[in-house]
Amino acid sequence: MYNDFKVILHASANFVQVRMSMPSTTFTKVPPAKRDKFIRVAMEEFASAGYEKASVTQMVKKLKIAKGSVYQYFENKKELYFYLLDTAQQTRQEYMKPILRNPPGNFWETYVRLFEASLRFDFENPEMSTLIANAAHEKYADDLGNLMINQKKKSLDFMRGLLERELLSGGLRYDVDIDVMAFVAGNVTNGIWDYLTIKNLNTDSGKKGKKVEPKDEVNKILGDISKLLKSGLKS
Repeated sequence: MYNDFKVILHASANFVQVRMSMPSTTFTKVPPAKRDKFIRVAMEEFASAGYEKASVTQMVKKLKIAKGSVYQYFENKKELYFYLLDTAQQTRQEYMKPILRNPPGNFWETYVRLFEASLRFDFENPEMSTLIANAAHEKYADDLGNLMINQKKKSLDFMRGLLERELLSGGLRYDVDIDVMAFVAGNVTNGIWDYLTIKNLNTDSGKKGKKVEPKDEVNKILGDISKLLKSGLKS
C-alpha cells in the first residue's frame, strides 16, 4: 500500500510541475483583487494569442496600468508566461487531487475519473485550459526551448506513474514496455478532445462560471476507451 501511494504521488508531482516561475516581491504585495485581475487579463491574452504573439502592450491597455509595472512584477515576458502556465497547471491539479490521494481500485477506474476531473477543469477554466493546450503545441523557440517535448515528457511521466501502480498490483501485462503503454494511453487521452469535437459533445466549453458535469455520452465514450486500453481491439 505504501509503495502504491508513493507511485501515485510521484505521478501527481510530475504532472503538475512545468517550471516554477516566481514573480517579484512587488507583485506579491499588490492587493489581491488587483493581482487577480492582472492574472486574468494576462491569461486571456496568452491563451488567445499564444506566446509569440501575446502583447504586453494590449495587456496594460486593458489593465490601465503603466507598461513598466509588468516588468516590476516579472523580469520579462517569458517569466510571466511560465508563471501563468504554472498557475494553470496547479489549478488543474486541484481538480485531480482528491482522486490521486484516494485512487479507485484500479487504473481503468482512475483513468476515467481523472479525465472527468480534467473535463470539469476545461469547462470551468477555459482560458487556463487553452493556455495548457497551446503550451503542448509550442514548437522550439529561443525563449522557451522545446516546450512541446518537455510537456509531452511530463505527460508520459504522469501516465507511467499511474500504470506503475497497476503493474504493482498485477493488473498489467509484462511483455510490453511500460513506456510504450504510457505513450499509447497518453496519446489516446490527448486525442479524446478531438473526438468529442467531431461528435459535437464539447459545445459547452468556454462558458465561464457554469459548473458542467460530464454528459452521459462522454461517460460512455470514456468507458469504451477504457475498455479498449484494457483489452485492445482483438475480439
